[in-house]
Amino acid sequence: MKKIIALLLFANLSLLTSCSDADPEIYNGETLAYYTDGVSSKFPVKEDDTNGSQKLIQVGVTTSSTADRSFQIEILADDDLTDDIVYADPSQYTIDQASLVIPANSFLGEIKMIALYDDMPAEGSVFVKLKLTQIDGGSILQDDNIYTVELFRSCLIENFPNSFTGFPFAFGESAPSFQVNFIPVSGLENTFTIASAWGPNFVAWATGDSSYAGQFPYAGTLIINCDNTVEVIGADSWATGGTGSYDAVSGQIVVELTQALFSSPFTVVTTFVPNP
Repeated sequence: MKKIIALLLFANLSLLTSCSDADPEIYNGETLAYYTDGVSSKFPVKEDDTNGSQKLIQVGVTTSSTADRSFQIEILADDDLTDDIVYADPSQYTIDQASLVIPANSFLGEIKMIALYDDMPAEGSVFVKLKLTQIDGGSILQDDNIYTVELFRSCLIENFPNSFTGFPFAFGESAPSFQVNFIPVSGLENTFTIASAWGPNFVAWATGDSSYAGQFPYAGTLIINCDNTVEVIGADSWATGGTGSYDAVSGQIVVELTQALFSSPFTVVTTFVPNP
């Protein structure tokens, strides 16, 4: 049965993506409703959306109809599942009940979710699980009937530069400056991988031993939070990370790094200045 359903879905999805000018063929088999774009997605809630940010979640059916068809969803509570996540309180978002419709002569409908920036947690995310439970004149495809939405405050920095000069400072003096690219991490806001946080030649400079040039560069991930605080997560166990701040006016980032590479503890302050 599962194989047959998969074939039916493929046949109808091909109709949705067809570029033909001919009238689409109407499938007269069982009507099945399902989520069309996977079973999860992120919902970044923006501060400048004064009326609330909106997210549209697509619901598809395997047949067309000459009349509108309503569908119903259930918001799954923490008690219904065992996931180790924080569930959103109903006061933190709104589902537009008027959106729960597959329009006449269509294979697609959309769930409209609305959320306000001030209702989101200052840090981290909250989750909503939407379960398709019923559609007029049809059934729910059980393999794709629960959709998870991750909501969080969005503070995406527009036009963020990817090229910086790093100026490390340690032991009361400046270490060699260096060039570094900030490479965005896909799917995460204001999160970047960097090849070095203190420069590829820092260890050679600190030890006075040129054989260390290019070694132990302190690669890692740099995160700029919504409050402009900065976190550095080292890629190696000895690179124990650091914290700092981001100046939205100048674009400069200052971080204080700790380390466990040397036998004596010390910190390094690196200032990242955007390249022109």
